[in-house]
Amino acid sequence: MVQPVESVEVAMKTESPTFREGWEVGYSGSGCFGRSFVDRPPTESDIVGLIVNLVQINEEGWLTDELVRRDAGLIAGWLCRFFETGKELKGGD
Repeated sequence: MVQPVESVEVAMKTESPTFREGWEVGYSGSGCFGRSFVDRPPTESDIVGLIVNLVQINEEGWLTDELVRRDAGLIAGWLCRFFETGKELKGGD
């Protein structure tokens, strides 16, 4: 189990509470805004899927700055969690 960091600033400087909330969820792998897959190492398909989802939400007219910041934080925290724990991400080129 990955131990949560005491502060998001350990990994990066955040500018909004919304990004920080997403980062903490991605880093901890819990409370994932309905995205249960962030409890495992990310794949290219996972990250592309999140971005495609944001594009679809935008096309439907529901995209907000808050949602973009939260999901950007989620991706950043998710990637940092596996980078910092030294888990090897395999696949691709």
